[in-house]
Amino acid sequence: MNVKDSSSEARFAIGELSRRTQVNTVTLRAWERRYGLLKPTRTAKGHRLYSEADVDRVKDILTWISRGVPVGKVRELLRAKPQGEQQGDGDSSSGLTLTDNHWSSFAERLVSASLNFSPDKSQALLQEILGQYPVAQVALYGLEPSFQQLADEHAASIFLQSEIMRYALMRLYRQPQGDQQMLLAFGEGSDGWRLAVAGLLMADAGLGVNLVSQPCTIETWCVLAEQCADRTVVIFQDGQLPVAASVRVQQLLLNRQNVILCGSAGVLASSGMETQSQVFSRLEDFLKQYLPAG
Repeated sequence: MNVKDSSSEARFAIGELSRRTQVNTVTLRAWERRYGLLKPTRTAKGHRLYSEADVDRVKDILTWISRGVPVGKVRELLRAKPQGEQQGDGDSSSGLTLTDNHWSSFAERLVSASLNFSPDKSQALLQEILGQYPVAQVALYGLEPSFQQLADEHAASIFLQSEIMRYALMRLYRQPQGDQQMLLAFGEGSDGWRLAVAGLLMADAGLGVNLVSQPCTIETWCVLAEQCADRTVVIFQDGQLPVAASVRVQQLLLNRQNVILCGSAGVLASSGMETQSQVFSRLEDFLKQYLPAG
């Protein structure tokens, strides 16, 4: 929905702001209600409307958050810096420091919940942090350090991965499905939580996402690609596949143009093939190319 207000400035709904900035609508509403970071206008029926200035403001918020500033302190920094003025890393005019990093506290609590195998605490933490911060920031500053701390705790690490999957499935189920449909699956021995994060980012960008929450074999990949020919099938597999499996992967890429392989296994298996548009060494590289431009 795009409308114009009395000043003839184009305005759009929260879903469009989410697509343009790739920040989930839940997070955008939290920034408005809890922290006063956004002030949308309203239609006669109470629906939020945003402008290009709001897109720029969200980008400023993301800049501060990426530097480790808690979202509760961003408002003061935005006030201290006039709109459009360059933000300096060493600026102390606001009286705030950029060393006040809340991510370590979150990681410690999440690790503790995982070591105690507590689904209630794990879900509460994930819902709290992902309701206030963009998915990419949470993954980089919160989830990655948590898994690093659990490197020698295999059971707890698997538990945390399953809880992230559970959160992602619930959130994806609630989000509107976009026109472009994506089916995501991961292989055995791969970090499925990374694919779950990618799925949330795709959904925030307006894509329709279905996530397979269990590791799949190559035989399953082939079935998914064939039965879901109307969708883009994204498969994440790290490591190196046996020779026979690599041959199956090559055949899959040749026969199914709707298949995208991410991870080292796909790169190694497709060596020498013309598959640049279908194979990516990292999920991040795939996202950069396939997410709609903001």
